[in-house]
Amino acid sequence: MPDKGPFSVDPQQVEGLEGSPFADLVGRLLEAELASAGLAGTALTQTYRTNAPDGGVDAGLDSDLATVWVPLGQSAWQFKAGDLAPAACKTELLGATAALEVLKNGGSYRLALGRSLTPAKIAKRKAALEDAARSVGITVDAGTIEVLNADHLARWAEVYPAVAISPLIRGIGIIGQTFDEWSASVSHKTTWVASEARDKQIESLQEAIQSGDESGVHVEGVSGLGKTRLVMEALRGQPNQGLVIYVPSEDQFTPAVLSQLQTQGRSAVIIIDECDAKRHDIFAAMLQTGTKIRLVTVSEPSQRAARAATLQITAFEDAPLTELLQKNVPTLWPEATRVIVEVSAGNIDYALKCAKALVAQRPGTARQLIDPNDIRQFIVDELPGGTLFLASSALALFSRIGFDAELASELSILGEGLGVPEPDLRAAAADLASHGLLTTQGRYRSVGPHPVAIYLASNGWTEFGSRIVTDLLPKLSEDLTERLFRRAAEIGDSTLPRAVIDQMLGADGPLSSLEAVATDRRGNLLDHLAILSPERVSGRIAELLAETDDDDLRKAEGARRPLVWALQKLAWHTSTFTEAADSLLRLALVENESFSNNSTGVWVDLFGTMLPSTAASPAERLAYLRSKAAEGRPEIRALVVKAAHRALDSHEHTMVSGELQGGVVVEPRGAPKTWGESWEYRNAIIDTLGSLSGDSDADVAASAVKALTDAIHVSLGQPVLRDHLASTLASLPPEQLQDARAKLADLASLYDRTGDEKHHAEDIDAILTALPAGTLDDQLWVLAHASPWDRRNGDIETDFINALEGTETESATAKLLALLVKEVPTDFIIGRVLAKRGADIAATAPMLLAKLSGSNARALVGFLVGLEEATPGTYDEYVDQLNADPITKLRLTTQGPRTSRAEARAAELLPQISVAEGARAVFYWLRETSDDDLLRLYINDWKTRVESEDDYRALVDFLAFELHDRPEISPELQTAIEEIVELRLKFPVLGQQEYDWSQLAERQLEKDPASIVRILVELVEQDAISMYSDSQEKGLFGRALKLAGKETWIELLDRLAKRESWKLAFSTQGWVADIIDLDVIESWVGDSVDRAKTVASVASVGSDEINPVASFLLSRFGDERGVTSSLVGEFISGMWSGDESDRIKGQIAQVKRWLAQPGQSEGAKRWCRKLLEHLESRLGDVLQGEQEHEW
Repeated sequence: MPDKGPFSVDPQQVEGLEGSPFADLVGRLLEAELASAGLAGTALTQTYRTNAPDGGVDAGLDSDLATVWVPLGQSAWQFKAGDLAPAACKTELLGATAALEVLKNGGSYRLALGRSLTPAKIAKRKAALEDAARSVGITVDAGTIEVLNADHLARWAEVYPAVAISPLIRGIGIIGQTFDEWSASVSHKTTWVASEARDKQIESLQEAIQSGDESGVHVEGVSGLGKTRLVMEALRGQPNQGLVIYVPSEDQFTPAVLSQLQTQGRSAVIIIDECDAKRHDIFAAMLQTGTKIRLVTVSEPSQRAARAATLQITAFEDAPLTELLQKNVPTLWPEATRVIVEVSAGNIDYALKCAKALVAQRPGTARQLIDPNDIRQFIVDELPGGTLFLASSALALFSRIGFDAELASELSILGEGLGVPEPDLRAAAADLASHGLLTTQGRYRSVGPHPVAIYLASNGWTEFGSRIVTDLLPKLSEDLTERLFRRAAEIGDSTLPRAVIDQMLGADGPLSSLEAVATDRRGNLLDHLAILSPERVSGRIAELLAETDDDDLRKAEGARRPLVWALQKLAWHTSTFTEAADSLLRLALVENESFSNNSTGVWVDLFGTMLPSTAASPAERLAYLRSKAAEGRPEIRALVVKAAHRALDSHEHTMVSGELQGGVVVEPRGAPKTWGESWEYRNAIIDTLGSLSGDSDADVAASAVKALTDAIHVSLGQPVLRDHLASTLASLPPEQLQDARAKLADLASLYDRTGDEKHHAEDIDAILTALPAGTLDDQLWVLAHASPWDRRNGDIETDFINALEGTETESATAKLLALLVKEVPTDFIIGRVLAKRGADIAATAPMLLAKLSGSNARALVGFLVGLEEATPGTYDEYVDQLNADPITKLRLTTQGPRTSRAEARAAELLPQISVAEGARAVFYWLRETSDDDLLRLYINDWKTRVESEDDYRALVDFLAFELHDRPEISPELQTAIEEIVELRLKFPVLGQQEYDWSQLAERQLEKDPASIVRILVELVEQDAISMYSDSQEKGLFGRALKLAGKETWIELLDRLAKRESWKLAFSTQGWVADIIDLDVIESWVGDSVDRAKTVASVASVGSDEINPVASFLLSRFGDERGVTSSLVGEFISGMWSGDESDRIKGQIAQVKRWLAQPGQSEGAKRWCRKLLEHLESRLGDVLQGEQEHEW
């Protein structure tokens, strides 16, 4: 029995429990037993636990191992606070049907009573239970039925300290907290956010706890990273959660206590916080192999390593930290969140502290967020002192500084400019590095993490401000200047010495002229200055643009990107919004860029409703836009329409850019604060468009009407917006309203076809009701612009017929022809309706014929098809009598009904027109028949008349289309195809038809592969194709060469050996030799070094093993530089994705595998060793370059 001491339990504490608390205690004991058994590797599982009266069982267990308290196999448990007399015990069991079922199946029964009982009383109650079981035919053996009283339960609770200290009983000598108490503490109220890295650490910790290693697990990391919380989350919901005891610090839990628990055989998962590695080892020494105690300690970084497994907790990643801030400080705006994530450098507690301070006090820069006490609490205990602190501040002034090799001169410049001895700078760097506050990036060094860099750099500006201006800046290169101001922008403090900004904006600064702006090779310096002094930089840009005429501004391509990037930042601030927007507008009026974030796109993005690229409020932006709508220049008003269109966009998006301002905490995005405000903004935009719809400039007016029309879809489901838009549309002149009517009809058709879950049909009806009644012309306009994708042609045609019912033929014809003045999607249907309404062919056909080569070309075909349906033969008669060029007649023929006369006419017309025109005209028409004779007739005519690349491309395109999915063709047709494939030598450049030609060539691989090899070689020589990577031609050449055989192989090798064509050598480099049989290569090479060099140039080295050809060359010619260098070149060249260093590491591993393989020749081994030397040397250079570039 355990000695009295910590975690002891008195039976009276159990007797004090009534009802639910008593049941909860027994339940916890069972859960602890489960957890303990799980730790010991047994299969004890809790099958159910219920307080429901049905079945009369409170818990049921199934164990394949008997413990002191739980029997083997199935067992049914009943809990009763207080006592039950023997008779009551008997009644209780007989009423417990589920318990009886367990006993009948050979299981056990346990009754837990909440009173201390003498052994005699326990025996009477047990006997009553056994009699009850036997009375229903159950065999009772020793141990089948047992009664547990308060004394038993107290001893059982002492086995599990986590149960002993629970609030239910509060045993004697309480130390620590249960998991529930621990997790409910105020310090852990922060909403947990998972991350990929944290999840892996939790998984590692869970595995370590489960492993049962008596040395335990030590978790460490700097303050604020969430170490303790991570341990908690690793235990939450785990089977061993019920065994957890959390101790806030190691001085509250002595090794002697742990030793006592070990000696007593107790089970627990003990978490000791603020326990360093040295103390962890002392605690772990108390545990023995096979212990039921799991030890986890938590501390900040220790001076020495623990002997136990140690889990290092590192900085929290940016994305989950952003999510954590959003969930726990919801009043923090996204733009401020970004700065805090950067400032806190992945420290969760520091980030939360900054966020709460920012919400409460609104500091505006990273510098104001960083306090020396925070540095000491969350980052590092001590920074360098004295002169080294000053030198550290100097190093931190730059985002990075050259330190090694030829870049060490940058450190010298820094020392000379600030009067800091270079040895002090290097000593400070060494001190910082020893505390993990300096990173190496190739030949550069960079102070970090971010808060330390900002703190030291801020101090640097304070200490060296005047010398930076007078002595340091003049010595700096363009690159160093950019890095100085990058770090200054990260500080985000606009209180830098005014002389600094004066100098940068002066006659020799980056904003002195457009040429000076263009010479900023990275385009970043102007960005940094815009962050540091927004008002002055904005004013200078405005002056610069005002001084420059349109032509010069349009030509200044190099200056445009830096200006646009800077103006994005300046337009974010409410203080510089108007001026920066005007500057962007000035650039947009002379736009010379075509991508989306050009000056036009950036200016337009300022006016989005929900995601404007500025902090300016909806009212401010609206006032600005209205002022521009009143400008005299139509180009400005046209841009206003674009901005308004953006404001009404239903699927807003924005690029993150203007709000990224180093260490400046910018104002929140100027989005509406309520839905009502958003509708008010959009309705005002609609008013602006309504005004511009009557603009004196026709293009501006038309674009405004289009924007209003496009807004119809957006307005559906938003009554406030919908009704205001409908009112504005209703005020438009009839001709401007026609597009809106067509749009409404299209939407109605769309929702009718796809379903109308949101009841948008009601919105559409509401808008239509608000519009003036439409005329017949309006109705016809809507039908003419109906989308055949949304409605069947027959339905549209019927609607046309119905609409024109009662209209005289002459008037109907005129109205229909008027619809064809501009392009419409229903031209074919309108042609048919013209025929059905009796339009005169003599008068109508010539008008439609005039459109055959332009928009609405299908109207004439529709008209003739309509006439044909009424009077068969009309179509052929019209085309036969038509006085037109052959190609026009052929196009009409192939688009009309397929008759014998049409086929004869096509055969007559084709020889009169070019191959290209003919092939395109009958492209789809011939596909409708499987007439090989007709196809052969056309091809035999065309292949003799190919006169241009256009002819040849059209012929190849036609043939590939016609033969698709036709594996079997006549021998005559196959012969014709072979001739056409060969014809490519006269017309080698195919463009998009290269694939089609390859498909035709594939058809003769089995018959004559050597011919395909010859043609492809000639095409390479003509520079018409290059067989790169996985190109179609390379694959075709490889398949053809493999099939061609020895004679072709030797012919190709001979040609390569002559070295007369670099094009062929380049196209076959590194792969062709692998196709040719090795015995042929060995025979052809013989003892010739030159031939060996030829083969080496077109051989690959291999992957898992060295290829046979390469192995042969290295064994026979392993000392020949021309052979070995070719193989090296083939092995190290090529394309890859990701870091080159990863690729080289893979190559090194591959070469080492080759070296380890048995049977390698001495030549191959020497080659591998030299290659390894080269790769390892190259790896060092590449790693250095990557470190420098990744920064």
